[in-house]
Amino acid sequence: MLPKWLRTTSSVLLRISRGRAAGKCAVQRRAVSSDPADYFHYTRVVFGTLSPSFVAQSLRHQEPAKPIDLEKAMRQHENYMTQVKNLIPHAVQIAADDALPDLVYVEDPAVVLDGKALITRMGQASREGEIKHVRPVLAEMGFQIYEVDDPEAIVDGGDVIFTGREFLVGLSKRTNKASRLTYIL
Repeated sequence: MLPKWLRTTSSVLLRISRGRAAGKCAVQRRAVSSDPADYFHYTRVVFGTLSPSFVAQSLRHQEPAKPIDLEKAMRQHENYMTQVKNLIPHAVQIAADDALPDLVYVEDPAVVLDGKALITRMGQASREGEIKHVRPVLAEMGFQIYEVDDPEAIVDGGDVIFTGREFLVGLSKRTNKASRLTYIL
């Protein structure tokens, strides 16, 4: 079962998500706060750095119509990080790892809320190494760490969105029903 904090909590921190939508969506309502705006006052942020191996090795559902311009993507990502750092006082950047091109998507290996982090079990074996980079950063920032321990459950943090009142969990190739039922509801 999901830790109590993820079922009933009041928070001032939510991970920044790239908002990937996936397949069917399950909604579970929880009475977590009387004011949803409380959840969207960000005080800390973690960034992944875009790796030079991103263009050739990152996982994609389909190839883009135009090839990715790595230099342009790196400039855009740096600009994005600069803009967010201007708004959020505590920012931590995880260094790029050429062996883990998808590490830039730091919302996938963990779901973070109210000073606690649920380390996910991602469905892609090639992404398991990302957890070794993300877990210590979250622990150093003072997050209480929880783990998905059901061997049948796979969950990608990018399939989880918290609205301030409810968790929306996508079912996809990266998040299965076992994780949705066991950990999110």
